Amino acid sequence: MPIDTWLESALDAWQEAYRRGNDLSPADLCRDRPDLLPALEQRVAVVRKFLGFVRPKERGADDTVSRPGDTLPLPWESLGGYRLLGKLGGGGMGDVYRAEDPKLGREVAIKVMRAEMAASPNARERFVREARAAAALQHDHVVPIFHVGEDGGVPYLVMPLLVGQSLEARLEAGPLPQAEAARIGHEAALGLAAAHAAGLVHRDVKPANLWLEDPNRRVKVLDFGLARAADGADGLTRPGGILGTPAYMAPEQADGHPVDARADLFSLGATLYEMATGQAAFRRSTLTATLRAVADHHPPAPHEVNPAVPAALSDLIMRLLAKQAADRPTTAQAVADELGRLSGLEAGAGRAETVEWRPARTRGRARVAGAALVLLLAVGVAWMATRTRDVPNDAAFTPAAPEQPGPAAPRPLTGSVDLLVYRTDRTGREGLVPLDHPLAMPLRQGDQFKIVAEADRPSYLYLFWVDESGVGVPVYPWKPGEWGTRPAAEQPVTKLNLVHPNGKGFEVTGDREGMETILMLARSTKLEASEGDIKGWFAGLKPLPFRGEQARVWFEDFDVLRSDGKRGFTYGGDVSEPDGPRGLQLALKQKVGPVELARAISFARVGNK
Repeated sequence: MPIDTWLESALDAWQEAYRRGNDLSPADLCRDRPDLLPALEQRVAVVRKFLGFVRPKERGADDTVSRPGDTLPLPWESLGGYRLLGKLGGGGMGDVYRAEDPKLGREVAIKVMRAEMAASPNARERFVREARAAAALQHDHVVPIFHVGEDGGVPYLVMPLLVGQSLEARLEAGPLPQAEAARIGHEAALGLAAAHAAGLVHRDVKPANLWLEDPNRRVKVLDFGLARAADGADGLTRPGGILGTPAYMAPEQADGHPVDARADLFSLGATLYEMATGQAAFRRSTLTATLRAVADHHPPAPHEVNPAVPAALSDLIMRLLAKQAADRPTTAQAVADELGRLSGLEAGAGRAETVEWRPARTRGRARVAGAALVLLLAVGVAWMATRTRDVPNDAAFTPAAPEQPGPAAPRPLTGSVDLLVYRTDRTGREGLVPLDHPLAMPLRQGDQFKIVAEADRPSYLYLFWVDESGVGVPVYPWKPGEWGTRPAAEQPVTKLNLVHPNGKGFEVTGDREGMETILMLARSTKLEASEGDIKGWFAGLKPLPFRGEQARVWFEDFDVLRSDGKRGFTYGGDVSEPDGPRGLQLALKQKVGPVELARAISFARVGNK
């Protein structure tokens, strides 16, 4: 039996024994395999830390603990003055009840902290404090909290009784239409941006915590209060305690390290992945396998799983799923803006700056009235913004003669080009990784790849390749590498997914090291230049100097893309040296002339080295 399989089986046996209250140690399980005892002990420690399993003998005499599945006595008839009407559902952190507010004569939802959390005084204190902080946040995409309290040692919070369904329930029917997935992600990111601006980290973003409210399916982010209940950053919780749902948590979160807002972005990326593909990126049959997948597995890009996924959305999701927090987008607001563009919304619409803050001590009618006033003000400001956003800044002060509206200026093209390299991960599974992925480089002779390019709307795309010797050849719409094969009739496209005409991936050829370049031009109209003129663009180009096997530099409109939150260039020299990658782009810019969109990558290949 493979070692990993044996360790997983032993770990599953330990967990089952522990839940039954049996004293089964890793040493007991390793009697026949003492060589695997250190590895099993390490895995047991990770699982104990994640689940919060602490045996009574390991705690102080006055600090009791409830095992998962236990329940504390609950005042079933009422809780904090609210009459309980029935249970709506539950999860790993709490149970939700339908209840009646007798004072206001309305139905509400009450979320009650689960027994294994409520049994700890520190966790209860943390829960109440964080829930009160979340209650002070008012945002259109965050479920409001009406009240936070404790009854008989049981912490609870009161929320609206929402109508609709969770995203988790919606996903049971399969992947969402891509525009809908982008819209839901956009609204969820806006809610997270509002919370992050307040210093709150959700820590449990997942489909079950995103509510699609009827009638327009507006997203409400749930469970901010519960999500931070077990955070030990302020000493209220055991060091190394882990909170979250394994299949959606960031690697640093699964390891028990301190986390920040970027952990929420990873979880949002895992949720978007499932929306786009209908598959969970990291869920496995066991907890151990799931945690290992979160730490080590690089899932195939969404558009490889579901060809209907736009390349730009697929690219964003993969950036969100970066294993290192520093490699993810920096803010939820930036993610919201990008998703807003992908879903057809105006970037920045509904930005987190519309969040309204009130002191947490506000109570009763003053709180409700304040929320209503904030809502009215927000609606009024939003209406005014829609009426004036296209008016110049001085229009309010300088009278102007009535003017007939002219045609709107065309929106600039946006797009990208990339290489997807065939690679095999640690499990032996073959997949495609983008050029910025750690597994992509170095490129060796015989490696295969695909070329993907896209624009944000139907456009005429033109792709060219400049090899290590400085020779330029066409890739599309010509036959790859063959001048004189440009089709007479060209069609605008939004996405290209190019393989070699033989049906396989393009192959890295040649046994010498060097730098190559892929160039994409996009136009709203067909390129009218003659083939002779186009070939002239690539005449007299000099080979790029080789600056290391990891070298890769991205360009937007013939200039270096320093960083876009995902790709910071790697180049073992001065990228602006006269004969370097930037020099090549400047030479091409001068020859090609004005274009609507240009994207390029220069990258190293090491041949058969």
